[in-house]
Amino acid sequence: MTDHFIEIVFKDVSVEKIESLIKDLSLNGQRVVSYNITCNSVKISWDTDKSIERIFTDNNNFGLFLNLDELKKDGICLPNCGIAVYKNENEINVELNFRLSDLKNFKTDNLVKKLMKLSKSIAAQYHINDYFCGLEPAQDIETRLFSKEQTGPLFLKE
Repeated sequence: MTDHFIEIVFKDVSVEKIESLIKDLSLNGQRVVSYNITCNSVKISWDTDKSIERIFTDNNNFGLFLNLDELKKDGICLPNCGIAVYKNENEINVELNFRLSDLKNFKTDNLVKKLMKLSKSIAAQYHINDYFCGLEPAQDIETRLFSKEQTGPLFLKE
């Protein structure tokens, strides 16, 4: 199978939920290998309440990029996962990025179901109404594996 990047995109995350979402996905910073912020801000303190939220309330139009050794949630493990968080004025979007070749323990037909279940769980927990997944760029409808609970139009093959 050809190697691809897969993206899971969560649109319009609330500023009140962004810190808990980032901390949850990164296991309170324990899974973070490195990170970068494209605005002038203080260093992220993973132990301090509201340090990440403060970055999002004090700044507009920036990106926060985290490299994780792995993302483990809801029985799925995504090795070498990247998290990109984009704030554009009042809208915050979160992208999870990982290589298909890093997911050695999944058959492709089962993978989409697991990713859909993971995405639905995250969306429900953090009150996110719009999410989708696909081959990069997942913004393109043609490369979508699913949008919310609707599969396709792209299907992975062994």
